[in-house]
Amino acid sequence: MIQILPLRKSHIDSIIELNVEFDTYLSSLSNTKTNVLDVKKKRIQILENAFGKRKIFSGYVAKVSWEIVGFTFYHYGFDPDETEGKVIYMFELFVSEKARGKWVWKALIEKLQSHEDSLGLYFAVWKKNPYAIEFYQKLGANWVEDVPFMKLMK
Repeated sequence: MIQILPLRKSHIDSIIELNVEFDTYLSSLSNTKTNVLDVKKKRIQILENAFGKRKIFSGYVAKVSWEIVGFTFYHYGFDPDETEGKVIYMFELFVSEKARGKWVWKALIEKLQSHEDSLGLYFAVWKKNPYAIEFYQKLGANWVEDVPFMKLMK
């Protein structure tokens, strides 16, 4: 049985372990060596931004047999092109390899979609991750080709 629970500070060690696996997975898709995850920095980022004075995101973890096997991070946003406007932006979702095929990803997505005060779920998908693309399309997600994801850093 899959349990979906709100992110708690006590989940951080498991989230960090999953992040290490996630980085390894993404590196395998790109066939390039990426930077090794700075575990200490990642821990600080999660603690400050999910639990600090200026909380900017929330999350859920997925447990199977008492073990955390997946997680998602999200925040609320506003889309002025939608009538009601309020949406959820999912910016990270990962399920451990040992838990894939057990509907954990779907359970995490359904939890985000169950937020009654949101119109829908927005997220970016790396085009080099065909497994994620296929999964989201099976759930009914559509590409928004005319809205490219861009990044402007200072």
